[in-house]
Amino acid sequence: MYILHVHWQPPTSSSETGTLHFWAETALAPQPPKYKRNTKRILPHPFCVEAKTLRQILLPLTATTAKPQSGTVDLWLPTTLNGPQPSPALLHDWTFDGRSKVALARWRIDGIQLAPAAAVELLTQLPAAFELPPNIRIGDDLRFWEMVTLFALEIVAQQKVLPTLAQADATGKEHHGRWMPVVDGPRDGPRLARLVEAMPPLARAGAATAEGAEHP
Repeated sequence: MYILHVHWQPPTSSSETGTLHFWAETALAPQPPKYKRNTKRILPHPFCVEAKTLRQILLPLTATTAKPQSGTVDLWLPTTLNGPQPSPALLHDWTFDGRSKVALARWRIDGIQLAPAAAVELLTQLPAAFELPPNIRIGDDLRFWEMVTLFALEIVAQQKVLPTLAQADATGKEHHGRWMPVVDGPRDGPRLARLVEAMPPLARAGAATAEGAEHP
């Protein structure tokens, strides 16, 4: 069984576009090893699907022509002495000690990456739950970014954007042209607020600190 996820990695400068990192959990992995809380290095996620396998699972679900690149991202995930907690929907046969305390720990996530423009094609073609193969589930975070994408496309289709300039570097000598969304409709503000309120914790897992991953 597989649970599909996506993480939005924002740009670090105005010359970048950001990246969407798709990944998946699998119940086919062996029992995760015990986790030591004093571990200083970032460990690979023990039941994360390899990029090659993820391509074979995710891309056929849509008619996308995108060609994602393999990559990794570090995410803060709820963790016990059993390792990262699996999604509730992941049906597995592992044995866990339910008494272990839960805390956020950083894990290295393997997966495939797309630029926003290419990811839009994939995100707008995701099948409904009843159309999925029986061994595949779409995670709450992936559904969340699907809704965000559809909302953003509505803003663009209604031409609710204004041209602006973004500073290209710290010197301030160069700038890039950018489009700024204008969310001023009577329904736009409430919809945006509901999206913020509905943001799954996993959508914040790429924060620089554990505290940032806990709060929107």
